[in-house]
Amino acid sequence: MDLQGLSKQLAIPKHWLELASMTRTWAAAFCQVTTLSADAILAVLERGDARRKPERFAQSVHISCQSLIIDSAEQTQILGLWQRLVQETAKVSLPETASGLSGQDIKAMIRAEQLRRIEATCDRN
Repeated sequence: MDLQGLSKQLAIPKHWLELASMTRTWAAAFCQVTTLSADAILAVLERGDARRKPERFAQSVHISCQSLIIDSAEQTQILGLWQRLVQETAKVSLPETASGLSGQDIKAMIRAEQLRRIEATCDRN
């Protein structure tokens, strides 16, 4: 289905189009969060723009869970886990030890800390 073409024909608001596109792309990953690697989770968070648009991200996870998971307790568990993952990875900031490092080194430090927080949040230690 061509969402762009359909949105023009039906005058769908941009927010709804973004939400539909994101949900279509990430629904399976959202619902399988407990089996994803930390790298895969971080990729979903980054590509889903969870830090900049956490409300849209949460809406997409919610829609995905309601569509693909029948058990409401499991839905609640998955929604809560994604919420904690968004919160924990958003807390990561530039470390004090980063002064004098290159941009790539700083990016690697931040990524390593985000992955560590994902592992801890998913209780994989």
